[in-house]
Amino acid sequence: MATAPKSVTLHVFNRMGEHFAEKAAKVQDLAQVELHDLDEIDVYLPYADLIVNATNVGMRDNRSVLSTEQFYDTQPDVQVVDIIYKPEPTPFVAAARAANRQADDGLAMLVGQGALSFEQWRGELPNVQAMKRAINKED
Repeated sequence: MATAPKSVTLHVFNRMGEHFAEKAAKVQDLAQVELHDLDEIDVYLPYADLIVNATNVGMRDNRSVLSTEQFYDTQPDVQVVDIIYKPEPTPFVAAARAANRQADDGLAMLVGQGALSFEQWRGELPNVQAMKRAINKED
């Protein structure tokens, strides 16, 4: 795992559970990371430059980790990314866009990972646009 530059602090939010303290200790050993209970996220939202949803919330239901109201509390130029790419838009991306925030889903990441893997195996980059069309065609 690459570490963040000294001027960057990564804040990770997780639901408090029985393994929270153990996870916090492991994560804080890896990099300059602060692990918080998800209930504390509103305190940090106004200062975030990048918000990433790395959960599966919204993948199988119409829920978002953050509400549109919470996105209004962020900086207008905050970058928002959801690693989930379906449904399109994901509830997380829709909530961010409703607050007029720039938001992208995880399709580009999925296609990028696939393209790099293809290149490793075949020695050439695939047609990335064709890959995106193929994924969207599965609907």
